[in-house]
Amino acid sequence: MKLRLLLMIVIFALAACTGGEAPAESTAAPEEPTDVPAEVAPTQAVIVVTRDPNDSPFGAVDEDVEVTEDPNPDALFDSIHIIRMGGGDGVETIEMELRQDGSYVRNGTAGVISPENVLEVDAQLDEVQFFQMNGDMLGPGGDDRAFTYGVTVERAGSRRTIQADDRYMPIVFKEFVARVLQIGVGPQSTPIQRPTELSPTEPPTPAS
Repeated sequence: MKLRLLLMIVIFALAACTGGEAPAESTAAPEEPTDVPAEVAPTQAVIVVTRDPNDSPFGAVDEDVEVTEDPNPDALFDSIHIIRMGGGDGVETIEMELRQDGSYVRNGTAGVISPENVLEVDAQLDEVQFFQMNGDMLGPGGDDRAFTYGVTVERAGSRRTIQADDRYMPIVFKEFVARVLQIGVGPQSTPIQRPTELSPTEPPTPAS
């Protein structure tokens, strides 16, 4: 009886000494928050080039042009030269050059627009901020129905050329190009009249 009681005491004592300790709390490092890229509002100064500009219909361009703040924002343009290519079979290529004095040549046909219309075109050019645009607006190519433009502007000693597909152009730039290409087909322009060559007067036929 005593032996059994002693054994029970020993068993209870061992159980108390070897009782399970509470498991240690895990201290796993918290997950770092994933960086979410900030949304960038699209501007005409952020332009992605998806085609080599040297493979465009207009050939190589000077890629060393450093885009800085426009040094002559208030100057009137000296000339605007635009070539439009593409549009599918049978669509005419258009080449337009407009000068500061209002004179223009559209596909070989000369004309002139009023000083008021010149100022309207210049105001649109300022709105586009042409000389502050960065890069070209060329798509991957392969679509013959798309229009491709080469736009060159000279102003106060500065000269800049931008190539663009109509599918990748900012709306304000597309409207500017369309405005210039309308010259020569609308009422705002007047073809230059060439003087008619007078044929020499034939000598009178002597009376018989």
